[in-house]
This record gives sequence, structure tokens and C-alpha cells, in this order.
Amino acid sequence: MIIDEMVKNPSSWLSTEKDTGIVISSRVRLARNIKGAIFPEWAGEKERSALCESMKKTFMEILPADKILFFNMG
Repeated sequence: MIIDEMVKNPSSWLSTEKDTGIVISSRVRLARNIKGAIFPEWAGEKERSALCESMKKTFMEILPADKILFFNMG
């Protein structure tokens, strides 16, 4: 089945008319190394703490203070 046919004839689980009991979920995760920093999964507590503080400082330099909501998840 090609995309055009799928759009023209959506399956019942895509219906907004009735409750089909099906939930579709997805997520996107962005992760990368930061130049000069150890990858967080491999870093020790000291390195992760320093990286967190560095990122917090950077965010505060580029964003207005009233737009920052920073949670330390470590």
C-alpha cells in the first residue's frame, strides 16, 4: 500500500469518530557528546556535576532569566 492510499483510506485505529482503545506513542531523544566533556553515561559524579553547571551557565547566558526552568536530573 502506498502513502497516498493510506491517507485516503485510513485504518479504523486512526479514527477520531470512535474510541478504538488503541494508543500510539512515540518519542525523540537527542543525545550527543559535548566538546571537551566525557559522555554523561561514562562520566563520574564529579564530571557530570561540572557538565551540568556548565550547561546551566550557558543557558543563563543565552536565554532571558524569566524563560529558564532548569531541573538537575542527576
